[in-house]
Amino acid sequence: MNDSLYTSRSVSGCLRIATSLTVGNLKHILRKTWPSALCAAVMLTMLILAFIPSKQINDAGMAHINVAFVLLCLSYIGTFVATVWVLASAVSLVNGEKIRLNFTRSVVLAVVLYLYAFIMSSVTTGLVTQGIGLGVKTFHLSATTATILSVIAVALILILLYALSLPLDMASVKYILNRDTTFSQVVTRDYATAFHHWGTLFLTSVVTFLISLVLMLILAAPLTIISLAHLQNTLGIINGDPDGAPSYFLTLFIATSVATCFILVYVEVWHILVMCYVCGSITTQEAERKKQTKIMKDDETTKNTVY
Repeated sequence: MNDSLYTSRSVSGCLRIATSLTVGNLKHILRKTWPSALCAAVMLTMLILAFIPSKQINDAGMAHINVAFVLLCLSYIGTFVATVWVLASAVSLVNGEKIRLNFTRSVVLAVVLYLYAFIMSSVTTGLVTQGIGLGVKTFHLSATTATILSVIAVALILILLYALSLPLDMASVKYILNRDTTFSQVVTRDYATAFHHWGTLFLTSVVTFLISLVLMLILAAPLTIISLAHLQNTLGIINGDPDGAPSYFLTLFIATSVATCFILVYVEVWHILVMCYVCGSITTQEAERKKQTKIMKDDETTKNTVY
């Protein structure tokens, strides 16, 4: 699947080849990625069960608080590991490397990016809180005005962080794709290169988000329906109504969640493949640009030497 990775393409071209390869090689992709996809589906289902309103689950959790806490921690850790595993498996389809090698690089990258997100969110929260507090004291702002200003400030900061973080998508994918790429290059040379193609990355991000959103809304319809039914039944129980769900309802809910999440994982696999081909396209365009620049400089040097 990596024969034509490093070819200059438009955004639509990258989307087209990633979609074609996903559909045309579905059996091969399933064979290579189903363990990571199943693991991710199970872990995501555990998280859904932890937060969905359910009297049965709540009563079991309150009766065994320590066990519930351990399971919640394991679900978070398991979701992180499974997500990285899916990423490594998807990239292995393109670069041909063993999943273990891609997994190691993916873990390093994911940990650093999570730390970056945590630090930036903490700094943002602190700045907004301090700024609004200072504004209230200095200009005697009302609570309503302070709230509106804080919302606007957070929105502007999030937009700025999104704009600055977008090039990291390509730089991160390149780091996992190429074993010769060092992590220092991710935040220096590769980030600068990706920022130069910010428009391409933004367009790719918007298009893939819209397509993924439509697919997820369609594919997650069964889980949404059964979740709403479960919520309605739980609210009825809280209000004193008898439990109207059949005895197998929780089992059905878990099975539906695992199946739905398993399918949705492959929407993300498609997204990863798109980013791989966008990365390959940008890398090729940069190589061609540098080659063209070198040719022009050599021609200029030759002309100066002759004259």
